[in-house]
Parts: sequence; structure tokens; C-alpha cells
Amino acid sequence: MRSFLKFFIAFFSGALCYGMLELFARGRTHWTMLLTGGIAMVFLMLINQSKQINIVIRALIGAFFITSVEFCVGSVVNISFGWNIWNYSGIPMNVLGQICPKYSALWFLLCIPAFCLCDVLERQFEAI
Repeated sequence: MRSFLKFFIAFFSGALCYGMLELFARGRTHWTMLLTGGIAMVFLMLINQSKQINIVIRALIGAFFITSVEFCVGSVVNISFGWNIWNYSGIPMNVLGQICPKYSALWFLLCIPAFCLCDVLERQFEAI
């Protein structure tokens, strides 16, 4: 139960942080982005437990995972459903308008503070 609660809080934190980031950057967000942010944070929490792996490598793994999830979600909500939540078509080297190197690099950079949040959550659960 404790482990479930820890990952639930990680999910909620990721959803909240990503939603706030989108509101700040774009002025809007979408409920699917909250789910995507939550899923990403749970994964980051899992890979952050591997402290023997250099943080740069963990951030690369995190960025690859987030980019992959972004592509999968975008393929469904933007291409299949036509919801047009985002479109990177105008950004160089995009893939079907759903992912691009620019945002993959941003995900890499954001993994570092996300790992710090993961550490805070871990310490809080150790204290319980």
C-alpha cells in the first residue's frame, strides 16, 4: 500500500507540474497532458532509484521515454482523434508533427529537477 501511495503521489505531482508548465508556456493545457505528465513522473521515479546510473544517463533515458510517450499520445489524440492539442510541424526535424528534437532536449533538461522532486518524495516516504 505504501508503494502504491508513493507512486500515486508521483503521478499526481507529475500531472500537476506538467499542467502548470503548459499553462505557463502556452496559456492552456489538456487533460491528456496531465495523464502524460503523471505517467512520465512515475517512470522518472522508477529510473531515479538507480543511483548507480549517472544522472546524465538517467536524464537521457527519461527524455527518450517522455518523447516516446509524447509520440504515442500525440498519434492517438492529434492524428487519430484529430483533437489538435499540439502540432510541431513548424519545428525542424519533427516527426509527424508530434515530436521534435527541440522538445526532447527540453525533456532532458527538465528531468534533472524532476529527479530532485523524486528524491524529495522518496525521503518523505522513508520518514513515514
